[in-house]
Amino acid sequence: WTHSSMTANEGLPYGHPGVDSGPLTVFHGLRAPTISVSHYLERIHKYAKCSPACFTLAYIYISRLCQRQPDILITPLSCHRLVITSILVAAKWLDDAYYNNAYYGQIGGVTTKELNRMELEFLLRINFDLNVTVDTLQVVEAQLASQLGAISPPRSVPSVRGSSSYVQAVSSPIQNN
Repeated sequence: WTHSSMTANEGLPYGHPGVDSGPLTVFHGLRAPTISVSHYLERIHKYAKCSPACFTLAYIYISRLCQRQPDILITPLSCHRLVITSILVAAKWLDDAYYNNAYYGQIGGVTTKELNRMELEFLLRINFDLNVTVDTLQVVEAQLASQLGAISPPRSVPSVRGSSSYVQAVSSPIQNN
C-alpha cells in the first residue's frame, strides 16, 4: 500500500531528521518488521482465509483513512499494522465467517490487545464508514488487476485472482485517473 511513500522512509528510525514521520499513533510499532509488505499480505492471505475482495476493501479503507486523517502517514513503522487492521475490519464487514482478533493478531504479529485498540482507532478515524458500492469495489479491483501485468509473480504462484499475485497487486500503489 502506498509503497512509494513508505519506501522513502524505509530503514530510517522514527524521528530521524528529514523523515516526515507524523505523530505517533496506535498503528506505529517500535521497529519496522523484517517481513516485506508483499510477504506479509501473502501470509495474511494464506492463514486468514478471507475472501480476495477483503484485500480490495482493505485498500479502500486505508485510502479513506489517509484522505480523512492526513496526519497518519504510512511508514515502515505503521504499514504492516494498518494492513492487518484494515483486512480484519474488511473481513468482519464482508465475509460471513472470519477468525477472531486473537487469531488475526497471531497472523499479523501483534497482541490481541494491540489489535483491539487498532481496530477501534481505525473505525473511529474512518467514522465507521465501511460501506463501499459494488461499482467502487469493481473499479478498484479492475485497477488492481491491471497492475498485475506489471508485477512478476513468483514462479510457484499461479497468476489468478485470489492468489498471492493478486495480493501483490494490492500491495502496489494505484494510479488514480
